[in-house]
Amino acid sequence: MPDRPWYSPVTGIDDLIPFDRPHDGAALRAVDADGLARYATDPAHSWFRRRACVEALAGRVPEQHVSGLLAVIRDGRETTELRSALLDLLGDRVELPPWLRHPDRTDGERYGLREACLKARGVQGDRTATARLAVLAAEPWQRFRLLGEAGLDALVGRHGLDSLFISTLGPFAGGPADDSPVRAVLEQAGFRWIDEATRGVLVTGLCVYCFGDREPLKVDTLLFYWQDQAGGSVRRTESVTPPGHSRCRSQPASWAPAR
Repeated sequence: MPDRPWYSPVTGIDDLIPFDRPHDGAALRAVDADGLARYATDPAHSWFRRRACVEALAGRVPEQHVSGLLAVIRDGRETTELRSALLDLLGDRVELPPWLRHPDRTDGERYGLREACLKARGVQGDRTATARLAVLAAEPWQRFRLLGEAGLDALVGRHGLDSLFISTLGPFAGGPADDSPVRAVLEQAGFRWIDEATRGVLVTGLCVYCFGDREPLKVDTLLFYWQDQAGGSVRRTESVTPPGHSRCRSQPASWAPAR
């Protein structure tokens, strides 16, 4: 048996993460954090076991092991899966922004890690990642779409809803300034930029309630708010990309200039 202080014949980390069946997450979270961190940074172990240890470290990373864990993130010889899990764990660390913003992260990194780095930039509050995150949030592949949504949500948490508008009803985007540098990137990616004039257009003939009233609604409200089908009401999103949304049925609508 390996001479490791965190290993025992009954509760050894290897035993808790078998090859042929799902690992015991609850039991792994009960393992000493120091032992998990040591295991996660040791390249002698299988990557999938190290990733499980990283996941079990959520909320309890020993500070003395942070530098070693960050080194794994930066090590191109490590697997994308392990490095991405560590970015989830340590994405808010102040040591990461210079590495995350390096051109190699967007152009030279492996498929999958580029997207994880983008999410981490959102967690860091990096506004320069907004356009790329918006494009990522529109990806048809759910894995990447969720990364983009999480990164945008983190940006909104740092800077507020007014930093960017992304519609959940289609490839529509907008912002407080129509000359925003984000606009060109989004339009090149297939988004339609909804400018201030268009956002102010009033849509009549809708069979929906908005805060208890059945009144005409602006395009801004219809595209960048979401409609709750069960309640038949239009509700403000808590984030740019809410986890669930649906359209409610409406009668044929007509368009008129806002007054």
